[in-house]
Amino acid sequence: MRLPRLFSDGMVLQQRLPIPVWGWSTPNQAIRVTLAGHSAETIANARGMWMVKLPSVRAETCLGQELDLVVHGDATVTVHDVTIGEVWLCSGQSNMEWPLACSADAQRHITAADVPNLRLFTVPHAGATGPQDDVLEGATWHRSTPASAAAFSAVAWHFGHALHRALNVPIGLIHSSWAGTPAEAWISRAALDSDHALRPILDRVPAMLPTADSAAYRKQFQAWEDAARQQDPGNTGARRRWHLPTHDDHAWSPIELPQPWQRSGLTCEGAVWFRRNVDIPAAWKNYELELSLGPIDHVEVVYIDGERIGEVDPAIADPGMFPRFYRIPAAAVKAATLTIAIRVFNRGGIGGFTGSADQMWLRQVLETNKPAREEKAKATKAKATSKEKKAVAAVTMVSLAGSWRHQVELALEAKTTVPPPPLHNMHHYVPASLNNAMIQPLVPFAMRGVIWYQGESNTDRAEQYSNLLEALIRDWRLAWGQGEFPIGVVQLAGYRAHSSTLGPSTWAELRDSQGAASHIPRIGVITAIDLGDVYDIHPRNKLAVGERLAAWARATIYDQPVAWQGPRFAAVQTDGEKVIVRFNGQQGAITTTDGKPPNAFAIAGRDRKFVWATAKIDGDQITLTHPKITAPLSVRYAWADHPEVNLVDSAGLPALPFRTDDWPLSTTGQR
Repeated sequence: MRLPRLFSDGMVLQQRLPIPVWGWSTPNQAIRVTLAGHSAETIANARGMWMVKLPSVRAETCLGQELDLVVHGDATVTVHDVTIGEVWLCSGQSNMEWPLACSADAQRHITAADVPNLRLFTVPHAGATGPQDDVLEGATWHRSTPASAAAFSAVAWHFGHALHRALNVPIGLIHSSWAGTPAEAWISRAALDSDHALRPILDRVPAMLPTADSAAYRKQFQAWEDAARQQDPGNTGARRRWHLPTHDDHAWSPIELPQPWQRSGLTCEGAVWFRRNVDIPAAWKNYELELSLGPIDHVEVVYIDGERIGEVDPAIADPGMFPRFYRIPAAAVKAATLTIAIRVFNRGGIGGFTGSADQMWLRQVLETNKPAREEKAKATKAKATSKEKKAVAAVTMVSLAGSWRHQVELALEAKTTVPPPPLHNMHHYVPASLNNAMIQPLVPFAMRGVIWYQGESNTDRAEQYSNLLEALIRDWRLAWGQGEFPIGVVQLAGYRAHSSTLGPSTWAELRDSQGAASHIPRIGVITAIDLGDVYDIHPRNKLAVGERLAAWARATIYDQPVAWQGPRFAAVQTDGEKVIVRFNGQQGAITTTDGKPPNAFAIAGRDRKFVWATAKIDGDQITLTHPKITAPLSVRYAWADHPEVNLVDSAGLPALPFRTDDWPLSTTGQR
């Protein structure tokens, strides 16, 4: 007898819907499933597969109870600590996968993450050439604790936490995402093949791909890595003794940490060193310490007083997605002042310390030092004054945020064009591969709906994305057989430098394709246009994204009176040289965040050349003009990779980007 790994201790089952339970046993075996006083029976088929549907259960009838799901067959399997509540699937690419530990204000959220009835399940990364019947080994449910939440999707956790507070029922989050993946990897092959607009996606993938462990693929991947990533020629800083406490770093430049080094004015990729002298309490000498640095892009080597205490393996696929913790052995803690030296090598994109200030600290490792500390305390108790005792007790952590010194070891020019990675037969870029391994094993687990944050990997085919997103929605709804379950879609946040000039924007086109999904029943499009980061494709404010998704769910699914939309384009009309745009969906009045006229509006006439417009708010509408446009035909709002926007409603929710024309977009294709 075997159940899917999704059916494990601590699971949450969806309330008010029939509950599918399935598994495998010996062929033709009688099966009986019981839960909360309900039962269902069936017979396993000739291959040993079986499924039953238990009747729906209301969460309020089981609040506070830890139920058992019991399956009787050729053996008896019991799943303990089962709760009834609301279940959501959370999927997408890196901005959905981004962990709570690496998001803004991480420590505060992690400290508050002990929420027993918020349950978390992460689907392990896997790709497959055909549909799989289960997720990879090791996946299980966890109660939300500081440890489990820290490694979980930040967007998903904030979404679930907000729902838990609002609904007061158990919340189950199934997190299935993978950084850097295109939408087509999450859609079934049948769905792609049946859509003539999407079939070319299948055609561009060779019929025969090398296996992941083949010599041919390893050779292809090495060639790609050499071309796509900066290569580290070696640690020359250490040869110049930059790691030693005796090195004179007064000529090095000051820098405030944490921040990516691009924000301090460095534009290079390559290797940069960071140093700081830290005074520690006298009571810490000769004891083991813990060093926290937050997430770092991409890899680093850490020295304490010249001793190498740890490093990150360069083979890790995306090391920037987890915070760094190092143990400093007691033997290295000899002086009252420690010199911390860190060499960071950046393989591409932003580099350096990308976490928050509360993630950079030094402290004693209390559990390993406790016996020695107690012994020392006894020996010094008689000599220490009351004031001295309080002073030692008060110092539990030394913050490392603030002023450091840095020096460039190796400056490399950024790679402007990066080729796509080579594919193997189960690669996560291959169409349908993730649907096969990370979605199909979850079907038909009962759930309320889906939140989806993806699109960065499809910006080169932005116009095609509306077909892809519609195909994914249709495909998943058909697979689950629950009808038109709700899906919350996050539009891409801003990325790259703000620009004062108008021009083509693949990111704006991708948002436009995402916005088109709002016309599909029970789809909510959530904007993150105001949350972007000039330097980082992964903006750290995941709290706002999660809470906006939760507000959408509360308002449209759970019928709670909360604002979620922000101003949304409703209609446009021309009045001579003026364009009047009307909005709806906003809470209260339309306004701006800075008290200035709305920006990021552009208009165009018959020549289809857009110019920035002067905008004036008048109630729920905005009047747009430009002296050179005497017969305006089209309006576009926030049409840029990273527009500077200020239009919001009284709830502070930003306006959704839009365009009023259907003119062809020439910057992307339909590959």
